[in-house]
Amino acid sequence: MTKKETKAKLVAKKDKPPMSFIPVIPAAHFKGHDGLVTMARLCQMRTHADYDAFIAITGTEGVGKSVLDILLAYLVQTDGVNLAKSSFDLYDNVIYSGNRQLVAKKIKELPRFSAVCIDEAIKHLYKRNFMDKMQIFLNVVAAVCRKLNKLVFLCLPDFNDLDTFYRNHRVKWWIHVYDRGHAVVLEKSKNPAATDKWYLKEFNKSWERLTKRKKTHEVNAAKQLSIFKRQKTYFFDFTFPDLPKEIGDKYKQIAIEKSSDIYNVKNHHGVREKLYRDGLMSLVAKLYTEGGLTQRALADQTGLSLGAVSKLLQDAAKHEK
Repeated sequence: MTKKETKAKLVAKKDKPPMSFIPVIPAAHFKGHDGLVTMARLCQMRTHADYDAFIAITGTEGVGKSVLDILLAYLVQTDGVNLAKSSFDLYDNVIYSGNRQLVAKKIKELPRFSAVCIDEAIKHLYKRNFMDKMQIFLNVVAAVCRKLNKLVFLCLPDFNDLDTFYRNHRVKWWIHVYDRGHAVVLEKSKNPAATDKWYLKEFNKSWERLTKRKKTHEVNAAKQLSIFKRQKTYFFDFTFPDLPKEIGDKYKQIAIEKSSDIYNVKNHHGVREKLYRDGLMSLVAKLYTEGGLTQRALADQTGLSLGAVSKLLQDAAKHEK
């Protein structure tokens, strides 16, 4: 099969419509939370200006990271005027598990300028060697999102758990939820020579110096915010509401339904390996057919060899027969 025939075969694919639950949040629900709406607009403007838009959301368990990323994704997919009307979907836009094939499928099917919420992103991005299979897969995910103007929210407990490469070169904004309903936005340095673009070492020293006479329980929300405001990377802070009860209940229900993932499946007969390869194949094909990348460009951006890219595209075309 020629390159032209391969491309034509892949473009001809018909995707099945996904399951849906599109929430409706009254505009009044966001009253008094202008900073939240501003953050959503900044994300929206960045994707429409054809830039990367990876946002890391951190915080302790139960503090509201998932609530925030759903609210932001919901607002990003409004027209900016009617806040009660959004194309955000709790099934389509949220990744609930570590299943790499599911990540590939979701990102590939969503329309341009959509938001992708990767819940518990640490399962995907936990510190690994740059060239291992997971990292290669993430390079492809990043390339797809950049090419198709997808916005990605990564929820994780600790910013330091991200690979250095992702912290310095992928993440545009770091949002830390320091208390329920309260968040601060940090922006990395524009200094091209900086090896630590988030000044994490300086941040740590500053925190220790400003809290050295306090017990851990004495460092309340107000004190935390005052420390964040002293940092070079401080951008702004904002408050956010809880999800409306109906949407919150639905989110929890879907999260439970989707809780089984690839990491809980025994690796009998290469099950994990096959799912990984299928997901990778799907994303590479998406970049080739819709992203306009050549095979050489794909190899350069993903770290795969030119032969591996060619083989994945051939397999993708055969899969569609």
